Amino acid sequence: MKTWKKLWDFLNSLAMLILSIKYSLLMYIGCVLRDCIENIIRLSSFNVISTIAVIRWLILLTYSIFVVFILCKIKRFHLEEKILMELMRSESKRRV
Repeated sequence: MKTWKKLWDFLNSLAMLILSIKYSLLMYIGCVLRDCIENIIRLSSFNVISTIAVIRWLILLTYSIFVVFILCKIKRFHLEEKILMELMRSESKRRV
């Protein structure tokens, strides 16, 4: 039973990682397809291709860090909830 629980937790963590990568790639592809970064650069009068690449990667990195941070917060809350439930179970077993 415990190995299934560990496997389930591992698969949940893996799914969160895959989702964060997926959303990061979708955001990056969306910005590239809509040329939103190039329009920002054009309005800012920066016409350097390397600047466009740097800004694209900065946006991607910022978004990735944000998504991973949110997912880690959710995972930590889930783990704290599990620990609390285990403590309550052990407390109820002691009373009986």
